[in-house]
Amino acid sequence: MLPSVIAQIEQLIVEIEVSGPIADADARLDISTHSRSGYEYARLRNGSELSACGRVGSEKYLEVLGSLQRRDKIFELTQAISLLRRADEIPVAVPEVGKVDAMTMSADVNASPTNVNAPVTKSKQKSAPGSRKKKPKGRKQFYTHVKTKQGSVVHAVLGKDKIGEWRAPALCGATPPQRDRMGWEFPMHDDGVTCSKCYRKLPANGKRHLPVF
Repeated sequence: MLPSVIAQIEQLIVEIEVSGPIADADARLDISTHSRSGYEYARLRNGSELSACGRVGSEKYLEVLGSLQRRDKIFELTQAISLLRRADEIPVAVPEVGKVDAMTMSADVNASPTNVNAPVTKSKQKSAPGSRKKKPKGRKQFYTHVKTKQGSVVHAVLGKDKIGEWRAPALCGATPPQRDRMGWEFPMHDDGVTCSKCYRKLPANGKRHLPVF
């Protein structure tokens, strides 16, 4: 199933690439307000180079904005493919069909036959107070491994969200870079939580998950 999903995502990336220009990885838009007119104007910053994009909402501005959005979408889908491929490599142990425990078979053979003519009676036994096990309250806590682009420390963030939209703070209180529209970055290798504060605060019923897209 996963290979077919990966193939669909790869086809979607191809469709995005042929739909229009793709911005460079470091390119971003700078918006400034004209001191006299009050209109907003945009410039494309690519490293040390700046190029005017006209007034916000103009045709040229929308073309540049579309190239940035296509780049960001391709990045999100590429990250999703990486996560799915790692999940596909995880071995799953499947028990052999038809293998029965010998002790269970022996117990069934030596069991004494029951009297089919005997009346069936139902007995109600009152359980002692406090003998019932209480179900754990609350839902399972889902979390994912994330890190910032400025460092290699891997934090833990609770909850589910779409890829590329993680804005919630980590368990240790760390927050993603505010100027980066992508928020947290997903580690390329599943090396687990390396932040000691986040690791200590992981819930007992925490469960690792792959973010949906």
